[in-house]
Amino acid sequence: MKNNPTIFDSLNSYVEKTGKFLMEEAPWENKDFYAAWLAQACYYIRHSTRLLALTGANIPVEDNSMHYRFLKHCAEEKGHENLPVADMKAFGRNIADFPEFACTQAFYQTQYYWIEHVHPLAFFGYILFLESLACDYGPKLAEKIEKIHGPKSISFLKVHSDADIEHVRDAIERVQKLPLEQQKLIQENLKLTYSLYWDICQNALAMATDKKTKAA
Repeated sequence: MKNNPTIFDSLNSYVEKTGKFLMEEAPWENKDFYAAWLAQACYYIRHSTRLLALTGANIPVEDNSMHYRFLKHCAEEKGHENLPVADMKAFGRNIADFPEFACTQAFYQTQYYWIEHVHPLAFFGYILFLESLACDYGPKLAEKIEKIHGPKSISFLKVHSDADIEHVRDAIERVQKLPLEQQKLIQENLKLTYSLYWDICQNALAMATDKKTKAA
């Protein structure tokens, strides 16, 4: 982290701000908010294996270590898009009732652009944000939501809280060793990822508020 404190300072700041919202402000007791949040997770997670595979495919043949890193990560993400759907069913919600937000589409679609048209390793910005958030706040969030909606509603949070610890550790070690130019690209993508994820959370909040208003 000493090699480039700026990028990791940014990461810590973005994760802390998002985590504070999730832990202190998000209305998890509102089933529609939780369902909207889970639905969006499903929509972007189903692209995870594709994005990881695409990143691995775009790594130069001289760098097998990085190439294999992304292939391994890709294999570990198989089927994770099913977890949010199962969690929703556990508290009586169906993903068909929670359409994909435009900001959710932008969230993952921009990653294809970064990987194919800027630099494949810029994808580390997306990885670092999502998986650091899962590691830092996933366990506390799972505990909080379990008390509200029961143990069958938190499989998505539990799996990523555990699985992402090694992913984050590996990503940080690799990013620290990259040239400054590549680190700057990662930092740009990190900022974009944080901003769009924040929009996803706010849209989930707006959807839940709208549903509550219409039901009143």
